[in-house]
Amino acid sequence: EKVLFAEINSDADFKAFLDQKGVSSTKELGEFVNKRIQKDYPEVKITAFDPMAGCSAFIAPSTDGGFYAGRNFDFDAEMVPEVMIIRNKPKNDDYASVSTFNLGFVNFTFPESMSDSDKNKIIARTGVFVPLDGVNEKGLVVAVLNQENTGSPNLTDEYTGKPDLTITSCVRLLLNKAATVEEAKNLIINYDLHSDIHTAHHLFVADATGKAAAFEWDNLNSDTSKKGLRITDTNCVTNHPLYKYADGVSEATLNSGYGNSVERYNTLKTNLASEKELTFAEAKELLHKVHQGTHSRWSVVYHLTPDYSEE
Repeated sequence: EKVLFAEINSDADFKAFLDQKGVSSTKELGEFVNKRIQKDYPEVKITAFDPMAGCSAFIAPSTDGGFYAGRNFDFDAEMVPEVMIIRNKPKNDDYASVSTFNLGFVNFTFPESMSDSDKNKIIARTGVFVPLDGVNEKGLVVAVLNQENTGSPNLTDEYTGKPDLTITSCVRLLLNKAATVEEAKNLIINYDLHSDIHTAHHLFVADATGKAAAFEWDNLNSDTSKKGLRITDTNCVTNHPLYKYADGVSEATLNSGYGNSVERYNTLKTNLASEKELTFAEAKELLHKVHQGTHSRWSVVYHLTPDYSEE
């Protein structure tokens, strides 16, 4: 894939997004961004958001101090034509961050005469709302992963009267405003979350102290006390919900329902069991062990330290 780079030295209208109580669908998110961009570029049209991801993610101690958090982004090649790395430096109290954006999830209509520079500005202003993974200046990493589904998808679609966020715009919220996994938890409970498309997602959240967790939403459980946000401490995530283990679901059942997700998860767990410090090369090699051939579109390793901004 072609890789683009952009820097945004503002909050990219994220405060305005939160002030309007967010959005409950990717369609609404597209309308919000489109309206903002057309103030400056009325001839530009943004017509679709369609994010989802397979993937694997982990955290491990680093030989360079701190921790390495790694992630594979797995998706069909034709849906990942270009990737943009976005460096966001808000001028308010929000944290600076670096995040990824897949251009295959959005349809841009640009006039033929538009410069590449202006195109990149528009792509970045859009992509900042649809991060698939990223790290902020405090060393918090957030990655969105797809959950493989059989039968009825375990969709996240909450309506309790709280402000709304799609899963990917929630990633932006956490990158901007959380420094730790605990702060991420305390933030996320104030919002109603919604799947970006007709499938289930979960988040891998890790911080510079080495704490990490899967943030998942259980909306099919017959036990109402277990419905909603489920948080599982873990050093790795693939594409099956980890709360299933806490609910006593057998590995055989998970294997039959979630394909090679369980196999990749067990590979990560086995390799991370010793808690040995990894070199950067070893962190990359671990991602390679769980990659899905040509289905893996990119891999990234973030180095987490208590003050990422000084690195």
